[in-house]
Amino acid sequence: KNIPNVIVTPDSLTPSEDMALLTFCQHALITTGTFGWWVGMLTEGTVVCDARYPKPHSWLSDLCPAEHYIPPWFQKL
Repeated sequence: KNIPNVIVTPDSLTPSEDMALLTFCQHALITTGTFGWWVGMLTEGTVVCDARYPKPHSWLSDLCPAEHYIPPWFQKL
């Protein structure tokens, strides 16, 4: 209600409209899914992602280590 710089979107937006709107944001706190990664790539500010993904020594980390696909400008938290 009285919080500046907060946008609440209607449920009626399509995924592509959501992504287009998110690219206007200065910063992004993203999930590890494809949608979050694209938003992180398309924003120009700080991008924060989960440092615990993928789990060390999991099949995914063994198959594709995080340093191969997490861009160096993403901040791991």
